[in-house]
Amino acid sequence: MARFAIAVAVICTLSHSANAQTSVYAPLSSWRSGLSQWESHRTQLVASSSTKLNPRPVLPGLRPVTVELLEDSVIRKHPKLQGQRTLARRYIEGVYRKGQGGRNDLRGKMAEALFLHKNPEWGYVSKPNASQHDVYRRVMGQRPPMNGQVKFHVSGKSSKYVQDMKKDYRAHRFFVPDDHVKSLRDHWLRKYDSAKQRGDIVAAKNAASNAGRVQPLGSTSKEIVGNAKEAFRSSSAESRAVYVSLAAGVALSLGQIGWDYAHGTISADQAAYRATKAATLIGTGITADSALILVQQGALRGTLRGNLIIGVVVLVVDTSWNVYEHGGMVAFRHPEFYEQLGGSVSAFSIGGVAAFYAGGAVTAAASELGPGAPVVGGITALVTWAGVGTVAYIGGRSATSWLVQSAWPELYQQYEQQQIAAARTAISQRLKDAQTLKQ
Repeated sequence: MARFAIAVAVICTLSHSANAQTSVYAPLSSWRSGLSQWESHRTQLVASSSTKLNPRPVLPGLRPVTVELLEDSVIRKHPKLQGQRTLARRYIEGVYRKGQGGRNDLRGKMAEALFLHKNPEWGYVSKPNASQHDVYRRVMGQRPPMNGQVKFHVSGKSSKYVQDMKKDYRAHRFFVPDDHVKSLRDHWLRKYDSAKQRGDIVAAKNAASNAGRVQPLGSTSKEIVGNAKEAFRSSSAESRAVYVSLAAGVALSLGQIGWDYAHGTISADQAAYRATKAATLIGTGITADSALILVQQGALRGTLRGNLIIGVVVLVVDTSWNVYEHGGMVAFRHPEFYEQLGGSVSAFSIGGVAAFYAGGAVTAAASELGPGAPVVGGITALVTWAGVGTVAYIGGRSATSWLVQSAWPELYQQYEQQQIAAARTAISQRLKDAQTLKQ
């Protein structure tokens, strides 16, 4: 009984103490501070992960594959470009024009890019300045990845590749252009046979290992050289795009002036009018080229499609001038309006295509000249479009005149009657003025 009374007393005491000092849950911090901490941590994770480049080539799909492959490779090798593809294209232009050394540097980068483009299981190594490894791939059951070195020499001499293989002895695979594989492997097989005959087991084993390291990269040396050259040409096309916009306006203007001069129908007032119209067309071409910079990051500038877009814009403005020149809607009843339209379409289509290919060919040929290659190519495009466009305008207008006369003879008859009536009125007015002067 005494024990029971003591137990009751202890329970009452503990209950009284608990009621006197009720414990309250106190969180370490508010939910808002916890959320801010998590957001800060997440931001740091994203920032750290974004600094790691994707091991696979990144192709936005805005420009030709060859251009974007080389852009991506250049950006990886040169962190100073800060990932800007515009700067990468300028780098490609500048290095390619430096001479054989610069072109070989770009060809080496193109070889790596083409290899990765054709072999999706491989990727770029994280360090751009890695001395012996260019690419790597994960192998199941093997913790360290398999690595490889990509090499390209225009000459294809096996002796140069042998020196590279000795220097880059840590690379598991040694990738060379497909047409250079056989000569390099044959070199190491000869070394193997020679060492085996001498009884040099170490040298034979080393030669056999090197022969096994040699692998084709999936492209020939000709393909590598051609793709690097095409990337340079495409990059340079954007540099000379402004010349094309000038050429579109000049071609249409010279074509109309040449037509009027050939038919002896140009006067001082008409010359001033043509000059104003020419300035408007040239300004329209430059404005259209500036607008293309905002479309797909300027990927259309300098391309055939971009040239045609500029030509269409200039053609629309030129047609608007012609409608105004012939009195608004009345223009559609004038054969001359259709002649001008046919000539303009011929000038911008034939001249634009000729300027695109001529400018590209001359730019590539002039790449040996140094920094002036895009300017030379641009001037070539300008002169080509202006010259070919002028001839195309005259030819297209003549063809359109013949077509309209054949398909719509009553329109020409009505137009000629109007011209005769206007001439009679002018002659009568001059006779009246002459009689007035005599009196």
